[in-house]
Amino acid sequence: MDSYSEVIDNFGKGGALNLANQQDAQDLLVEAIQSLSFDERKRLAERLARMAKAQIPGGITLDHYKKISEFLLDVREATNAMQVVARLNETRKEYPAPVFVGWVEDHDRESIRRDRNEPEPGLLRFGDTAPSTTYERCYCNQKNDAFVRNWNKSNHVRERRNEELCLSYKAGVNYLLVVQIIVKEADGARCVGVLGAGFSKEPDQLQRVEDLLKKWAQQNSPLVNFLQENFELGGRVL
Repeated sequence: MDSYSEVIDNFGKGGALNLANQQDAQDLLVEAIQSLSFDERKRLAERLARMAKAQIPGGITLDHYKKISEFLLDVREATNAMQVVARLNETRKEYPAPVFVGWVEDHDRESIRRDRNEPEPGLLRFGDTAPSTTYERCYCNQKNDAFVRNWNKSNHVRERRNEELCLSYKAGVNYLLVVQIIVKEADGARCVGVLGAGFSKEPDQLQRVEDLLKKWAQQNSPLVNFLQENFELGGRVL
């Protein structure tokens, strides 16, 4: 067994060593870490970092939902969208495995929904893993182009599966602009989900909206930073 494996095996629940004497445990841990090679220390740091982060979907909490919603509201205001939706890929999965993590709507949509006594879509769907053709097409796009869905076009509608909920369309959203959420890693980058904005029709300033979405989803934005700091992100390596 190598030094790295010995350090990992000595960890118990909560990251504490399974030794009676705490000082001896600390001394042993320091000695073991010092004996590791650079690559072994890097692997250990990555392993410990993952232990402290929430898995998707199992570790997602309402506190996460609240914070993500705050960011999505900022995105909605910047783009003047009717709604903004976010999905993340499941932890440790590179193939499309969407998990719903956020939905915000404009004041008109909210008022109509409340008059109908319908639940908030974000809470209704929070954490669900329902399939999404839109997610799959955007997530798998090798060119990182914004993905468009226009529900006034019959060929776009026909691509949806029968089991898809289509709540956006039912809420009056006819035009969706969706971009990949991309995070930087030590050895490159990873697509970890998608961020989408919905409108009643194609926005007059389409390029501006796409640029704003990519700024929030692919640069050093508060949303991207929060996701990296709090989740063990899945997704495909770019």
